[in-house]
Amino acid sequence: MKAKRVLLILLVCALALLILSPAATAKSHERPFKGVLTGEAHFGPGPAFGLPDNPNPPFMYTVTFAGGEMSHMGRCDWFAHHPTPPGDVTAYGSSVLTAANGDQIFVDYSSYAPYPVPGVPSTIHGTGEFSITGGTGRFHDASGSGEIDFDVEFSGDMMSPDPWPGVWYLTGTISY
Repeated sequence: MKAKRVLLILLVCALALLILSPAATAKSHERPFKGVLTGEAHFGPGPAFGLPDNPNPPFMYTVTFAGGEMSHMGRCDWFAHHPTPPGDVTAYGSSVLTAANGDQIFVDYSSYAPYPVPGVPSTIHGTGEFSITGGTGRFHDASGSGEIDFDVEFSGDMMSPDPWPGVWYLTGTISY
């Protein structure tokens, strides 16, 4: 009888340790992550944006400044950049979403949009994927992934210094 009681106590203690372990009580779980960001895509040499020179043709960067609402962040700003691709190829870049309180989410992405036809104003639709690689504040251990869809307005003038207005839609999941 005493042996059964000791075994029962050990079993209850083991179960309590399992339930209360850090893995079981961690706050990190997968949640929907989505939002809409409106802003402008700029094109120019890296140093104009605080980035290094791009050694590959066309020797420029595509830099996006946008703002909008993202789930779990509320109102936020977005800074994204990638070397400008020389044509119809996938672009790979990095970005930072910054919430109003300063907490940040770091995002790597790949995206594709058809190269615009010079002299023909158009709306260019692109798609891509993103991966959340960390952050600051409450997002310091953030991870996740999803899809990007975007539309940018091309004036038709490839040499224009004017930015291209656009809208970016992010849909995926985040854990933090």
